[in-house]
Amino acid sequence: MSGHGKESEGALSQTSHNDSTIFASALVDQVNKEDIKSMVCIQREILSRFEKTNEMLINFNILSTGRYDATVKDFSKHTKLLYDMKKDLDNIFKRIRTLKQRLGTSYPEAFAACNSVYDVPDEEEDSDDEDESSVQPERYTLNVPGVGYDSLLCSGEHPQPKEEDENT
Repeated sequence: MSGHGKESEGALSQTSHNDSTIFASALVDQVNKEDIKSMVCIQREILSRFEKTNEMLINFNILSTGRYDATVKDFSKHTKLLYDMKKDLDNIFKRIRTLKQRLGTSYPEAFAACNSVYDVPDEEEDSDDEDESSVQPERYTLNVPGVGYDSLLCSGEHPQPKEEDENT
């Protein structure tokens, strides 16, 4: 009996193997081999394009990283320079205020005469609270008769009086 069971298992295995082979060959016959070759060729072309694009993106990232590092270095250097310039300007304005105070106490008459000619706005030490993006140049209002314009930018320019006849 056991010999007979082995023969039936072998026959069953052989028929299932034949059935799967027949089914696979039927599927293969259903598909056009030229279409498969065409799809494989198209997939290889797409793969090649993706590889080229990936290589270009890698090169771009390397180049961008180098330029970004250089830009960050320059930016930090310029930021430090601006910070140092601001400190220097604050120090200069502090010295000017100190000199003005000394001159005001040493020569009050002359200082008062200058203040009557130039209406100079007093600056507070804590003027950093203002919006720095809206800082405008200082203007001085002139109260000198005979001057052709009534305001000056704080640029070191000095008003020239109009020449008048000395008889008037």
